[in-house]
Amino acid sequence: MAYNATVTTFKDGKLRSVFVAEVDAGGNMLRSNAVQCTGLEGTAAYDSYVRRNAFHGCELAIALDGCQGYRSVLRGLSLPPAYRV
Repeated sequence: MAYNATVTTFKDGKLRSVFVAEVDAGGNMLRSNAVQCTGLEGTAAYDSYVRRNAFHGCELAIALDGCQGYRSVLRGLSLPPAYRV
């Protein structure tokens, strides 16, 4: 599988970050571009690890949108040419 979802994190009601993830049919993140090299990639334990450790205290909103939301956010940023989508 490939990245298929945009994940948006909020803390205290404010946007904190946006990243892409591979999400299974049950809504579990299996891997992402935000947290790598955990040894848990490809398992449901990865989802728990990311929520518990990397984004503690944040609300995560997962959109199975083929990463379109992530691309949209990148298009709205003022990035150097090498990073433009």
